[in-house]
Amino acid sequence: MGESTNHQDSPPPSLASIDTLPDDPEVLKALLREQTEAFEALAQQVEATARTADQMGLRDEQFQHFHRLQVLGTLAEGIVHEFNNILAAMLGFTEITLTQLPADSPAQHNLQAVYTAGQRAREIIRQTLSYSRSATAVSAPLAYAPMVTEVLGLLRASLPKTIEIRDEIAPDVGTVLADPASMHQLLMNLCTNAAHALNVSGFIDIKADICQVDEALAARHLSLQPGSHIRLRVQDNGHGISPEILDRIFDPFFTTKAAAQGIGLGLAIVKRIVNTYHGAIAV
Repeated sequence: MGESTNHQDSPPPSLASIDTLPDDPEVLKALLREQTEAFEALAQQVEATARTADQMGLRDEQFQHFHRLQVLGTLAEGIVHEFNNILAAMLGFTEITLTQLPADSPAQHNLQAVYTAGQRAREIIRQTLSYSRSATAVSAPLAYAPMVTEVLGLLRASLPKTIEIRDEIAPDVGTVLADPASMHQLLMNLCTNAAHALNVSGFIDIKADICQVDEALAARHLSLQPGSHIRLRVQDNGHGISPEILDRIFDPFFTTKAAAQGIGLGLAIVKRIVNTYHGAIAV
């Protein structure tokens, strides 16, 4: 912080000093204009300082949030590894027992329910590890438009026919340096989340184009650098997101869905992938 001058310590102008002002109106106007410009320059400096302070506060808040999620990811990975070892034994012995029991045994149904629940738990473990691990796959130039088209083909085949998928992909969207599996998962998670919001019917719009990131936008997102970026937009006409929970939707394990639809890692994984490849996401 630099030193500042306290103008309250300066004595008020005396009559003698006022009498020394020039009599020429043009000179007075020039003097007034000079003082006005000086005050305007000072006001701009104050405004710039305040803006810088706001940005520093935002960056500090973003860093603390990222650190909390990083700690949570490390903790989750350790717990999940231990749980996965226990689950592997449970599934293994259940599968062996199912083959040893007579087909008409009453225990068949019960053990099959146990095995199905175990498979569901294994899927939860896979999602948790996918969130907690940093991307280790080797990145390579990936043609973005064909990748989006491929994922949308899979979605059209898997989602109900009552959900319309509309795409608008710019032909010159170019390439991105990334792992194809991560890019697939990112788009699949976003579109699946949109489909859950639709319930029975509606539409999902997917758009991809090139956008220019300026200094102002880069200042709001630590991972962005000014310049050209691929922009992906996913929109649906579902029930929307309540403003009260908008700032929590990317938190791991936060969900408003029924248990059968997810455990709250879909958007957290999206955010993780976006951060890994130095992108940004907004709602």
